[in-house]
Amino acid sequence: MIEPRPYQAAGIEALRTSYRSGHRAPLYVLATGAGKTIVLACITRSAWSKGRRVLVVVHRRELVNEPRIS
Repeated sequence: MIEPRPYQAAGIEALRTSYRSGHRAPLYVLATGAGKTIVLACITRSAWSKGRRVLVVVHRRELVNEPRIS
């Protein structure tokens, strides 16, 4: 299982804090190669493990065709 790097884990926690504060559309920005896919996978895994439905929508064919993380 993939674990986020410390800066990714901090970003995930910041997103959670933002949602808890009432924000409905927080934006998390990472540079190219910083692990946005890993962050998304960790957030998705957490939600899925709590029985929540998850829908990931992307507008780029390249993102859909990326190798899957298991």
